[in-house]
Amino acid sequence: MVIPNGMFKTISKISIFEDPILKFFINEIEAPNGEIFTRRIIEYHNAAAVVAVNEENELLLVKHYRHPIKQTIWEIPGGMLNVGEDPHTCALRELQEETGYQSNEIEHLISFHPEPAFTTQIIHLFKARQLQRTSSMKSESEINDLKFFNTNQVKNMIANGDIISSWSVIGALLLLYSPSERFT
Repeated sequence: MVIPNGMFKTISKISIFEDPILKFFINEIEAPNGEIFTRRIIEYHNAAAVVAVNEENELLLVKHYRHPIKQTIWEIPGGMLNVGEDPHTCALRELQEETGYQSNEIEHLISFHPEPAFTTQIIHLFKARQLQRTSSMKSESEINDLKFFNTNQVKNMIANGDIISSWSVIGALLLLYSPSERFT
């Protein structure tokens, strides 16, 4: 049974931490049955990521150091939206900054909440084709490499835990298993 949002009432919202990118709150909530409970909520900037595919139908991945997990992982290019920036513009910007590629054919695939239990963040996934290399990577020191991978390599990387970021797994699986989006 789906309970309408209006039946849950926020009683209090306590700010624990705020900066320009991240806000952390503790909310006290009243459920429809009168039960009171608390939830820790992170308000985090939305992001866009790009499933970029070349003429050989290979997926472009960047090797990115992610300090919270202290690992260097393969993922699709992407990042946070700047203030006032729309997801489409962000996707094109991130593709250029992280890979040096631009695309004349980019379309929205899906938007999703990576962890709706505690964050408000939405990630917007785009598919890009007709890639043109216009420059070298401009990105931060966290990106170590970029490379195109074929279907079998991508499947194996997901199965072996080499691709672990939510946006990268979802984007790759959409291309691998959706009849309308499949790459060969």
